[in-house]
Amino acid sequence: MTTRRLFGLCSVAAAAALFVVTQDASAFGKRKKGCDAPSCEPACAPACASTVTYVDQKVTCYKTEWKTKKVDVEVCEAKWVDVAYKYMVNTVVATKEKVKVCELVQSKQAFKYTVNEMVATKEKVKVCEYTWTEQDQKYTWCEPVWTTSKVKKTVCETVCVPTVVACAPPAPACESTKKKGLFARLCHKPSCEPACAAPACPTACEPCMKTVMVKQVVSKEIEVEVKTCSLVTKEGTRKVKVCTPVWVEKEVIVNKCVPVEKAGERIVCTPTWVEKEVIVNKCVPVEQTGTRKVCQPVMVKKTIDVSYCERVAYETTIKVAVTVPCAPCAPAPVQCCN
Repeated sequence: MTTRRLFGLCSVAAAAALFVVTQDASAFGKRKKGCDAPSCEPACAPACASTVTYVDQKVTCYKTEWKTKKVDVEVCEAKWVDVAYKYMVNTVVATKEKVKVCELVQSKQAFKYTVNEMVATKEKVKVCEYTWTEQDQKYTWCEPVWTTSKVKKTVCETVCVPTVVACAPPAPACESTKKKGLFARLCHKPSCEPACAAPACPTACEPCMKTVMVKQVVSKEIEVEVKTCSLVTKEGTRKVKVCTPVWVEKEVIVNKCVPVEKAGERIVCTPTWVEKEVIVNKCVPVEQTGTRKVCQPVMVKKTIDVSYCERVAYETTIKVAVTVPCAPCAPAPVQCCN
């Protein structure tokens, strides 16, 4: 309802604005210079613009609210229930029964056996004996002999050789201003020797030749004594003890194994079947009753909270646009249309 009312008010405001605009459509673009007919009529005054104002208006609106209510429902719940059941158990039961049992019965039995006995007897046997004798044995050995010989070898030697070389000529000495004495060489300033500062040579100075010793490597042959070791084989004789085996016949005591037959008694076990009364354990199935917990579904009535949506009406104030018309136009002077 509120939406429809708002839509109606908006449509009314739009129609009023459209009406105000269409009043001056004939003069848009100044095509007729403000005149509605081609004849000479008084010109209209300039159109005044309409004003829009907003007015408070009470309207009824609807809003959505969530509410909660109590509802009784049936719910399936799992519940543990004691249930009786039967089961079989194997129980051991002792009973007496007559059975045949194999027993070993001991008895004495005579028997003959052979035993090896050691008997000492004298016998003549050949025995190996060793005799040591001295003999002369020849042997050879090597003896080192050193010999000296001369061998020529090439050796490099550094020798100083006199060589004539050219050097710069000495500067002319100035006898007039030259200082003499112990500290004469310490003063080298130009003020000390003004006459010798720039000597003039009318002709080209001749180079001064000097003899200088220059080192040179020279190879030469020399004789060197070399010692050489050589092995000389020599022979000699030495005494050696030699062991010689000799077989001799001797009478010795020899132990021999001789088989001897003897008689004796032994205990023999004979298996015999005897009937006896014995206790026998047997497994007998016995039925028993027990209780166990079983989970079963059970329907239970419960009251739960259910949320639902509801539209609630309320009043509010909104701003509505209203068009206010302008004042009527004043008459203008008459103008003729050419």
